[in-house]
Amino acid sequence: MRSARALAQKLTQLKLGRLRAVVASALAQAEQQHLGYAEVLDELLAEELLGRHENQIRRKLPQACVPYATTLEQFDWQARPELKRARMMRYFDRAFVEKAGALLLIGPTVTRARLEQIVTQLLASASGKPSDVLPETGSR
Repeated sequence: MRSARALAQKLTQLKLGRLRAVVASALAQAEQQHLGYAEVLDELLAEELLGRHENQIRRKLPQACVPYATTLEQFDWQARPELKRARMMRYFDRAFVEKAGALLLIGPTVTRARLEQIVTQLLASASGKPSDVLPETGSR
């Protein structure tokens, strides 16, 4: 019990909130499955990275100033005719994302902020998580 409290305190000091939330169940699962230290550590760190990525998306979406939640399947491609669905879907393929390929969008000039809004929304939608859709507008 004392070691669990000490571990929780250290995780709090290191600002590893997601890890702190799951460490007890992860350690119990590791004990049941007879996992080695490296496997347990790998799973816990992967969980922390996932939590940080989700928090980053959650922080960036309000900055995009978009009005309502949707998924990629619900995205209104007709409202954004400059975004060709078939072409854009290739860039949400897991292989493209994992390979960290570069993507150059050529078209009408938009501000950096507007481009970030579009990319943030599309990437969030591609992850299958609710995101915000950009309203159809003229250039900003």
